Amino acid sequence: MRYDAVVAGGSIAGLLCAREIARRGHSVLVLEKGHEIGTPDHCGGLVSERGLDKLGIGRREQYSGGPVRTAAVHSPGGRRLDIDAAPYRVIELSRRGLDRQAAAEAQDAGAHIRTRAELRKFEGGVARTSIGEFSCGVLVDATGVASLVMKKIRSGVLVSAQAEVLAGWMRAGTVDVYLDADRYPGFFAWSIASEDGRGKVGVAGLGIDAARALTRLLESRGPYSELRRISAPIWVGGPVGDFVCGRTVLAGDAAGQSKPTTAGGILSCGMGGIMAGRAVSDHAETGSEEALGSYQESWEAEFGPEFRRQIRLRRMLGSLDNGTIDGLIGAARPDRLVGAAGRPDFDIHAASIVRALGLRGAASLARRILPAEIARIASGAADKV
Repeated sequence: MRYDAVVAGGSIAGLLCAREIARRGHSVLVLEKGHEIGTPDHCGGLVSERGLDKLGIGRREQYSGGPVRTAAVHSPGGRRLDIDAAPYRVIELSRRGLDRQAAAEAQDAGAHIRTRAELRKFEGGVARTSIGEFSCGVLVDATGVASLVMKKIRSGVLVSAQAEVLAGWMRAGTVDVYLDADRYPGFFAWSIASEDGRGKVGVAGLGIDAARALTRLLESRGPYSELRRISAPIWVGGPVGDFVCGRTVLAGDAAGQSKPTTAGGILSCGMGGIMAGRAVSDHAETGSEEALGSYQESWEAEFGPEFRRQIRLRRMLGSLDNGTIDGLIGAARPDRLVGAAGRPDFDIHAASIVRALGLRGAASLARRILPAEIARIASGAADKV
């Protein structure tokens, strides 16, 4: 059987890509290696209402939880930075529910979706899979971080573990972030409440025993019960090379489109899928290779400058020891989180984070650690990394 496109990977990027292709009247097959769409769910599940508006995924009651009202950043020495999160209009959601709604919209548009179906090889316009061979005009690789690992691209890969728990210390509308350069080098730990008594707790870092670190964090919080636990690699290295190679198109984590600061990718990966789907549709209609090339230009125009700032911020924060982290959190000013335009933005946040730390305070406490990077981030410089 022939399709205009085959999409490998049934997460948010692949599903929204298929939705866009099918809405333009082209045939598309989605192959999901797992046994169901939306599993395993190793996403923290935070996204802004603005981000959801851009993705255009309907029926929010199927996946949307409550708003995040407060956030707290904890330093290794016990200092705490409390942030009023309400102005950011961030919601906690079910990634399983979100992906399933995206799948429903792709199906309604005409896409075919198959689970337990793995891409094995794409060559000569033929996708060889575990469920048969399919000729296609374009292959979209949306298989996530696994695609980068297969290509031996590892410098931006961190290990992570997340548990869904029942615990009396979970309070609806709250998010906690734990910074500790010894326990979570290069990243952090988190706690995200879905409702009173229930939520997600996770850890990530460079070369850590994530399962052990997660258990240690949970035990430090108090009594809890686990509903499930997921371990998975995450990507914080930023975009990876060319998004298009011949008739293979990369989208989502496979293209390095998750945020370098938090590894969150609902908006940036989802938009990568949408932009890829539009480019693939243009290619199907015109046969033009330039149509595929326009995809990376579109994504770069929307996310490139912010991602470069976030990469600088990750370098800076990843170089700090625990003493410096304590000093920064102690000196931070949450009122500075609002950007220069006076409107807080959850999705574009690198400059706001440095403003909150205080440019002078950050530079004095981290004088030996990339002070020029701090200045570039805070000023919103968008030159290439």
